[in-house]
Amino acid sequence: MNRLVSRLSSILKPRTMEITSSNFKEKLPEIEAAIDSASFLAFDGEFTGLNAYRGISHFDMPSERYDKLQESARQFLLVQFGLCTFHYDPATDNFSHQAFNIYVWPRPCSRNAPDPRFLCQTSSIDFLTNQNFDFNKLFKHGVSYLRPAELEKLKDTLKGRQDHRRLSMTPGTDQNQAIPIPAEQEAFLARVHSKVEEFVKSD
Repeated sequence: MNRLVSRLSSILKPRTMEITSSNFKEKLPEIEAAIDSASFLAFDGEFTGLNAYRGISHFDMPSERYDKLQESARQFLLVQFGLCTFHYDPATDNFSHQAFNIYVWPRPCSRNAPDPRFLCQTSSIDFLTNQNFDFNKLFKHGVSYLRPAELEKLKDTLKGRQDHRRLSMTPGTDQNQAIPIPAEQEAFLARVHSKVEEFVKSD
């Protein structure tokens, strides 16, 4: 361990790169190459808060504490992701590194995309402000993203609309086709349909 620390401390020219939406596509291959060639990685994050749960106890079991912290973290937003890749050079027996600071902001890409709501904790925002965190850069140039499940749901929605539009424009097909109904909405729409029919018959 001491040898590793001494080698890391010998790094003379650190490279730190700021990543925003304006240069993300251009720098992504460089980030991927740095990850693929790294001996090991380190990462960090800046959040809009840290603790939304007041029920943490010294008597919590490890699994209970983990569940509480996980649920608490879900309510805040990651606004900056820091990645550092370390590279060992056998010729010099030294390490070099590349550091990337990535502003991330889940900007809705369309009306159908998720529009996240999140908590802010004043102590965390105050800390970021004191560290000269650039909130204007975050909101205007943060790299947008979707979680895997959100991406799949959005793709399915768009594909369904495209398929329906394609069929409606195909000669010889019924122009008044039924609009596909998500499975989780079928029971609700069936109840509404039944109530409307009862209302119409009551006249």
